[in-house]
Amino acid sequence: MEKRFSKGLSFLASYTFAKTIDNTSVGSAILTASGTGDGFQNPYCFSCNRGRADSDNRHRFVLSGLYEVPRLVTSNSLANYLLGGWETSGILTLQSGFPITPFVTGGVSQSLGGGDRPDRAEGVPIFPDGTRTVNRWFNPSAFFVQPLGQFGQVGRNVFDGPGLVTLDFSVMKNFYVAERLKIQFRTEFFNIANHPNFNFPNSTINTPTAGIISSTVTPSRQIQFALKLAF
Repeated sequence: MEKRFSKGLSFLASYTFAKTIDNTSVGSAILTASGTGDGFQNPYCFSCNRGRADSDNRHRFVLSGLYEVPRLVTSNSLANYLLGGWETSGILTLQSGFPITPFVTGGVSQSLGGGDRPDRAEGVPIFPDGTRTVNRWFNPSAFFVQPLGQFGQVGRNVFDGPGLVTLDFSVMKNFYVAERLKIQFRTEFFNIANHPNFNFPNSTINTPTAGIISSTVTPSRQIQFALKLAF
């Protein structure tokens, strides 16, 4: 949805619903973030690896806008100087999390494929209390290490990681020097709400830190100033 610039206001809003399925996503940025292998667990069964791609981002909403405060029409030059020429803009991004694959270490399957996946514990919920925190994003007890020499039955990317919420905002002041010459002073706020966007949890279920998130994917609030000459 788009509103073209008129009466000092313009905005653009978009929502995307998508689903991506593949057999392997080796080499993606999401794989690097997870810190584990995502190759073929069983090199002789490509279809056994079919699942949501590492890049599968189900929901994404982006809203951007610009508002230009109307220039004053007055003979008071001081009022024009102080109150005229202001602009504000912002970008809001909301998106769901990328998928996560649970893994086990130790080469349990004794194959040459990618990371081994575990088996699923019957009747044990992945999210026992319905809430997720950085110290318990999922329940490691919902999975167990399969017998030696066997492949785990859990599929690829069976649950989601943390989503993303960011709001960037800027305030600008234009100083009109001549008809085709202006100086713009900008104050820009990145992640103005200082909202923490968490990274993937440790998805290796037979480690002490399984299910724990230890980092973020976006920095804390940042503020920068800029001066621009337009002619």
